[in-house]
Amino acid sequence: HYREIASKVALPIMVYSVPGRTGVNVEPATVERLAQIENIIGIKEASGNVAQMGQILQRVPEDFLVLSGDDALTLPLMALGGKGIISVASNEIPGEMARLAQLCLEGRFDTALALHRQWLPLMEINFIESSPMPVKAAMALLRLVEPVWRLPLVPPKPESVARIRAVLESSGLLFGRFKKELNLGHVRAAEPDTSTRTGWRTNDWVKKGILLGFRIGGIVDQSLDASKMPFFDKSTYPVRRVTEKDGIRIVPGGSSIRDGCFVGRGVTCMPPMFINAGAYVGEGTMVDSHALVGSCAQIGRNCHLSAAAQIGGVLEPVNALPVIIEDEVLIGGNCGVYEGTVVKRRAVLGSGTILNRSTPVYDLVREQIYSAAGGEPLVIPEEAVVVAGSRPISNGAGKKWGLSLYTPVIVKYRDSGTDAKIQLEDLLR
Repeated sequence: HYREIASKVALPIMVYSVPGRTGVNVEPATVERLAQIENIIGIKEASGNVAQMGQILQRVPEDFLVLSGDDALTLPLMALGGKGIISVASNEIPGEMARLAQLCLEGRFDTALALHRQWLPLMEINFIESSPMPVKAAMALLRLVEPVWRLPLVPPKPESVARIRAVLESSGLLFGRFKKELNLGHVRAAEPDTSTRTGWRTNDWVKKGILLGFRIGGIVDQSLDASKMPFFDKSTYPVRRVTEKDGIRIVPGGSSIRDGCFVGRGVTCMPPMFINAGAYVGEGTMVDSHALVGSCAQIGRNCHLSAAAQIGGVLEPVNALPVIIEDEVLIGGNCGVYEGTVVKRRAVLGSGTILNRSTPVYDLVREQIYSAAGGEPLVIPEEAVVVAGSRPISNGAGKKWGLSLYTPVIVKYRDSGTDAKIQLEDLLR
């Protein structure tokens, strides 16, 4: 059969031995004869019989490819001289399976064994039912494919899906995919929603996922230099890997971006600044020296967070809106924005302005007072220019002593003069 097919085509052919599905085993003696045919170049060996694999390897030429057809047998087959794996698990963990094969090719079997043991539960759960139904269910849980089934494939049983999910969670694979989606900006702790008063809505499931990362991670050594720069943090939130392709400018000097946050192209990070997990920083924004972007804080495009600005996050409670800074906002030096405050687009906060739920904002232009009410946050209007002001205490000892309380005040709204000053910031980008 194989000889007849090989004689009719010029393409390279690989034999597939999978007796569990075909009911026919391709015996070692048969493989030996097939290996003599020029365009039969190898075999995908899925018999599950390691002894048979060893016999095949003894009979075929060195350049004849003997590849595992079973993820869980990759290590033993390659230890016998096999050349690799045609993998199911590589749909879920392509990098890890490629590394496993490469380690074996290099003869580093101790390291390969550790990797094999780490991912063995996933390799096995992929065959809890007829393949490829389990791996497709796993990929759907990882948001890599849509959960669409075409006959003869059918969805795995609910109890099988539950076991698949448990393996994805215990291996950290599900959380790793979640973090990747955060890094890409595909999922956010909050996102625009014109149907709400603030124009934003909280995605509490995202905040729950971020919190889960802190719960499942252990404290590990993340030191750059154990004696000079020791760092110990959750294994689930290392420093985020950034490359030139990301288009992010990180000026040398001690800045840190935690894994699990979105940082857009054209963002400039001046040292030392910090962006926490779950944050979103839009394209073209500058995060200046000593500035902090808290967990889940949402920063828009082309903003400027000046030196020592503090943007609180609000990770808990999970249904609470985090701090929102919309597009083209200028946050002056030493400002602090906390407790879910929303600063609408093109607003300007003068140096030292503090915004939170407990302090009302007085609008001298529109003669209004803005404050957080009930479960709603403080909202600063579009293009408002807010500065740090004060108001006198009107009774008691405070009045007697001539004391005043800090009060943020809207003194104007952006005009051409304000814009001309702000345009100078572009020269720093």
